[in-house]
Amino acid sequence: MDSTFSTSGDYISSRTANNIHGLLPSLSASEARVAQYILLNLDRIAYETGASIAEKALVSPITVSRFLKRAGYKGIVELKQEVLQDDTLAVEERSGKEPLSDETLKPIFNKDLQTLVDLFEQFQSDTWLGLVDCVASASQVYVSGFQTVRGIAEDFSRRLSLARHEVRYLSAHESMLGEWISDNREPQENPKVLVLIDVVPYAQEGRKLCEIAAAKGIKLVILTDEFCYWARDYTPYIIHAKSKTGLFLESTWGLVLTTNMLCDQVAHRNQDSGRRTKEWLQLAQHLNLF
Repeated sequence: MDSTFSTSGDYISSRTANNIHGLLPSLSASEARVAQYILLNLDRIAYETGASIAEKALVSPITVSRFLKRAGYKGIVELKQEVLQDDTLAVEERSGKEPLSDETLKPIFNKDLQTLVDLFEQFQSDTWLGLVDCVASASQVYVSGFQTVRGIAEDFSRRLSLARHEVRYLSAHESMLGEWISDNREPQENPKVLVLIDVVPYAQEGRKLCEIAAAKGIKLVILTDEFCYWARDYTPYIIHAKSKTGLFLESTWGLVLTTNMLCDQVAHRNQDSGRRTKEWLQLAQHLNLF
């Protein structure tokens, strides 16, 4: 499965990045796509060629060559050499440094770090494997979340639609659950699934939606905070992401991480995900989004 714009690195070469950022205002749209791809993927530029960059940035190889010349590089090899030198310097500069010097941030950092550890322990469990299989094999997937987590739910539904077919965001208040009206068609072999992203302020609404889904034979996956005590009444497929870390408002990054991991795992189980992302990129290109 090919990734789209994701990158696995944790460091961006400063000299190279500064050079390319300085050029952006003067670049053509196609050259800017090359620049943006390189900026997002500096950590793995050693594995790229001019042709591979052209394919992923949706431009011609000539455009890549033209951009490299404008950026001051004789070719892709010289760019790679500069990135390697910067990476070596970065490792030397970062070694031995304290991660935090602000005492007010340390307790929040420690709680967030523990949340991260807790989540990855859940990602290795049998519950997680069953949850991923449930979403990957469903005939249809609905995603829902209320108010402050609605944005997370909508974003997840769009991402998941690249990884598999038949994904819809469900807004119970707006559609009045018209999507769930019964029809006379033969039942599908694989059940429908509702992925509910829930936090404690909206638990009453979430629970009502779960009751309706269960009555309709729709399987449930619940991604929630540490205060949800009722989820197990409806499903074994539950992930808890702690939200109380000492911030002014509850922390929601754990839920975002969980949706990203779920999308990735579903994509790995779907042999068609690579084709879907390529078709999506072609459609997006016509809108001049990239």
